[in-house]
Amino acid sequence: MLVHNQPRFGLRAQEYDKHARVQAQMAAWLAEWIPHEFDGDAIELGAGTGLLTKHARGKLRRLKATDVSEEMIAIGRQQVPEAHWERADATALNG
Repeated sequence: MLVHNQPRFGLRAQEYDKHARVQAQMAAWLAEWIPHEFDGDAIELGAGTGLLTKHARGKLRRLKATDVSEEMIAIGRQQVPEAHWERADATALNG
């Protein structure tokens, strides 16, 4: 299933971080609530370029970062290579 906004995010992936100031601030704030050295698996849905992933990587032992946009994932892999990156559509996950 194709997410309606996916092509737009893919086209703007290279520019996303310089315009995502609010998202970056929220990622930093949210990461403060991640328990230190969480000993479990975690999955981040809609990770984009890894704004939250950057903060979470030091607190989580295993982290899977997902996004529907291959372009966002490519940038995320460069910025946070410690995470396991894969394409996934959060609206079409199987339980």
